[in-house]
Amino acid sequence: MTMTACYFCGSTQYKKISHHVFRGDTFCLAQCLLCNLVYTIPRVSAQESVRYYTDYYGERKPLVDGFLNRIRVRRVRRIIRLGSILDVGCGTGSFLLRMRHLGWESTGTEISPAYMYEDLIRQGVNIKKCDLPVCDLVPDSFDVVTLWHVFEHLMDPKAYLKKIHEILHDEGTLLIEVPNYASLQASVGGLAWFHLDIPRHTMHLTPKTLVQFLTSAGFHVEHVRSGSMFYDIFGEVQTMYNRCLGNQQVLFDIIGGRAHIRGHEKDIFLMAVLAPLVGLSALFAYALAALWGRSGTILVYAKKATI
Repeated sequence: MTMTACYFCGSTQYKKISHHVFRGDTFCLAQCLLCNLVYTIPRVSAQESVRYYTDYYGERKPLVDGFLNRIRVRRVRRIIRLGSILDVGCGTGSFLLRMRHLGWESTGTEISPAYMYEDLIRQGVNIKKCDLPVCDLVPDSFDVVTLWHVFEHLMDPKAYLKKIHEILHDEGTLLIEVPNYASLQASVGGLAWFHLDIPRHTMHLTPKTLVQFLTSAGFHVEHVRSGSMFYDIFGEVQTMYNRCLGNQQVLFDIIGGRAHIRGHEKDIFLMAVLAPLVGLSALFAYALAALWGRSGTILVYAKKATI
């Protein structure tokens, strides 16, 4: 695989959209001329990408974590009230623990060495510290598989979807939530867009390109939902702050436990001063994008396609 090959069709024919420098390395945002997928080049190996994640992993503040988990639990239980679930890229595992407390058989995969899971394992959550395509998982064993803002980070998305297709029950459901590159906030935010996150985001998906991935992997897409209140509104807020303060992601890093207030006093003061204007603007932009069908995130529900 070449360093510029498209993640979906493998073509090396693309047009460059923009250039980005991250930790001294130069990357480009490219759009495939055959399938229209937008992706980051040059492609890097898993070993090479490690240094881009050294300060990425953290632990969300409890209030934020609890709010997100409640939303995700509701989305899963709309499909099935009780069953078995696999959360790919489970992070701290707090979502799985909540599902376990509701009686679900809960399993997660995570490749980051940053998290320790002894307490979750004692409470009945099964954690596999491996890359999903090579994980030892029983075929046809899960009712639900979830990827919450994980798919856009993958270096081999087709291998992940192949494995998910194998381990899902015939009537099982796949939920994937990703940022929406076709969103209003992406268009307006430009290089300051919160969800761009180059080079950690290998792909920048739209409803059309995400559905392409799923249908080609043997899934039937049942529903594409535009918008997630938390990620959309927060995405608007952080994008506006990025434009005002420089592309620093300070608020996101503090909420995510990756940065401390000390050392960012000036930024926090400026954010507090701008908060009323930014907050109202974010709410207006969120409502406008929702009405227009161009919200900042995409949530897709898919099942195995029947012959």
